[in-house]
Parts: sequence; structure tokens; C-alpha cells
Amino acid sequence: MKISKKYIVIPLVLAIAIGMILVIPRRMVEGRLRALGYSKDAIREIENRKLTQQILDNGWYSPYLDQSLANGTVLQDYLILYTIRDAANPLTAEEFNLYARLKDFGYEDRQIVQMFQNLSYFEITPLLVFDYQYDLTYYIRDCQQNREGNNPTSFTLTNSYYTPYQIVTDANTEREYGILVNGTNGLDASYAPEDLEELPISYAVGGLSLRSDAAKALRSFCNSAADAGAPIYAISAYRSYETQEAIYNKTKGNHTDEYADRYAIRPGYSEHQTGLAVNLASTEKDVDYEDSVGARWAASHCYEYGWIERYPPSKASITQVDDEPDHYRYVGREMALAVKQSQLTFDEFYAVYLAPWEDETLKPSQVVLGKLIWYDMPKQKPEETPAPEETAAPEESPQPEQTPQP
Repeated sequence: MKISKKYIVIPLVLAIAIGMILVIPRRMVEGRLRALGYSKDAIREIENRKLTQQILDNGWYSPYLDQSLANGTVLQDYLILYTIRDAANPLTAEEFNLYARLKDFGYEDRQIVQMFQNLSYFEITPLLVFDYQYDLTYYIRDCQQNREGNNPTSFTLTNSYYTPYQIVTDANTEREYGILVNGTNGLDASYAPEDLEELPISYAVGGLSLRSDAAKALRSFCNSAADAGAPIYAISAYRSYETQEAIYNKTKGNHTDEYADRYAIRPGYSEHQTGLAVNLASTEKDVDYEDSVGARWAASHCYEYGWIERYPPSKASITQVDDEPDHYRYVGREMALAVKQSQLTFDEFYAVYLAPWEDETLKPSQVVLGKLIWYDMPKQKPEETPAPEETAAPEESPQPEQTPQP
């Protein structure tokens, strides 16, 4: 039986037409990606990850992004950051996390790009502590004008970008030793630690107390300082809400809140209420604490005992406290080391690593979090080994019910 040519030609034409419909648009898209500058390997990765439309819509390209796509190392949640960096200055887990924190704080991509293009990491992190800056121009200009003397360990600004007690929230007391108390995060009047322990007069003035672990750590801290020939002792420790309230009201007197705020901390916003803070003094006569041997030793070694210098004078523009070089805060040895390594103030460290997320979807993946200086990895519950099945004894007599144990 002879088959008509139309039964062969028509399907063939249809197949060719369908192939062209599928292939031509793809070739056109690949051409647009090549026009941006992407290599063959990068284009393949873009297609595999379904990033084509996102990249084309935004016109994103950089040699660093191309290289990261080609070798499969790109983290696609942060594509925009790859466009403002190069392979000689690769992105870090800290920067990915900072980007996510800034987004969670409310900053838009265009603002974050403006930050990363004009500022260093240590110049950006204070923005998580300061008030929201709708126009970043002034802050960026301030950083640039002070750049000659600024670095990760010393940071000065000409203007202030933070207003205490303006927008306040409850301090997260579930953070245990990582609790943050400042002009934004306050404690309720009813908050008081349950494990306060009185400090011996061998390294503290009489009547002071701290939380148990902090008290033990302070003992080791002060003993080591004495052994090093740089003795220090505590002159202020736990302070209740009521005590702080009395101090504040006495300071205020007949003046305004603004006057009192210059010289005292409002009740509920003092770290002393946590039972984790002390003010230190040196035994040197006629020498201010900040100029003493004890002060220098304490600042250099505090992290070894779980303490941090809470208000370093060189970071007063961030903490808003420039007259308490003697104020130390207990956070535990692991966290104290992480704070030291980060070179951040505790306010920044909390904002970057410890603060709860407003939008959990912005929280970085484990790939990023696991590489951070500090990250509380979720504790794995130990798997329970199933008990072997028991074979019931034949014609077993019923056992009397047991009384539950109290």
C-alpha cells in the first residue's frame, strides 16, 4: 500500500515548527545573556537555577557574578551583591548575613547597594543600631569625612543618628547571658534575676551581688588581675528597677527628663538590672581608672573570663556612652570571644547575630549561618532507640494499676 506524501510531510513540518517555537526563543534569551557578558557555563547555570528572568529584568552582570555562576558557588538569594563586588574582594558569610539583617530592618535593595558601594562592613553595622535612615546621604558623607581616623576598632561620627527611648521594645530575657538592654530594649519593673549571689569583699565593696555564673567569673577575673599586678575590684553590680528609679528621680530633681537623661539611665534601661554588669575600680591611688594598669589589663583580658568591655570609648558614637570605660558585662566565655573577634560593640553584635528575626523568610540558610563568627546552632534532640518488641506471655494475669510517681 502506497503512503501519501502528505502523511509524511505534514508531521515533519509540524515537528520542525514546534522545534523552532521551542528553540528560537531560548536562543534569543541566551543571546541576551551573552550580550550582558555571561559565559556559556554561567548561562547554563542561570537556566538550571531558573534565574533568567530575574537577571534580565534587572540587567545584573559583573565578572564576579559570572565566575560564581560558572563554578556553581553563587548564593542566589544575594545576586545583587555579586554585581558590586569582584573576585579580588569576595563576599563573606558575614556580609550575606548583614544584607539579610538590613532587609529585615526595613532597608530596600537600592539602599543596601548604596551602603555596600560606599561603606565598609564596620561602617554599615551601626545602622542596625541607629534609627532608620530614610536618606543615607548624610550618614555616608559623615563616614567618609571621618574615614581617616576610623577603623574596625575605633569609630567616630560627627553627628548622632540614634534617639534613645524613642521606639522601645521589651528586652529578650530568653537570651540568658546574651540579653541586650539599652535605650531601645528595656526590662519590666518586675524583672529580677533569681540566682543572685553576694560578692565577697575581697574583690568588691560590701553589699554587691551578681548572678551566680557572673559572680564566679568575676572572682576569677579579679584574682587573675591581682596575680598580674593589676588589681581591680567591683564598685557597682546588680541594681533593682526601684533603685535605678530612685537614682534617676534624684538626678532629675526639678529638671526635665532631657536633663536627667544626660546624667542617668531611665529605670528599666540599665544593664545593672540584669545582674550581669559591674563597674570596676583600680587600687592605684591618684590615678583615674581609665589610666590605671588595672584598666589596661582588664580591657585586654576580660574576654578570657566571659566579660566584655561594654562601652569602649573608641566606639562612643555607636553606644552613645562615652564616660563608662569601667563598665563590664558578663556574656560567657564563648560569646565574649566572639564579640572580641567581631570587633563590634555589643549593641551591633546583638543586632547582627542574636536579635530575633522580624521576617523569618529573610534568615540566611545554614550554608551561611554555619560560617558566621557566632551562630546558635539549634540543639539536636538525641534520637531515641526504639525499645525491642516484647512477646506477651500466654494467659498472663492482669497486673494491678500502678500509682503515678509524684
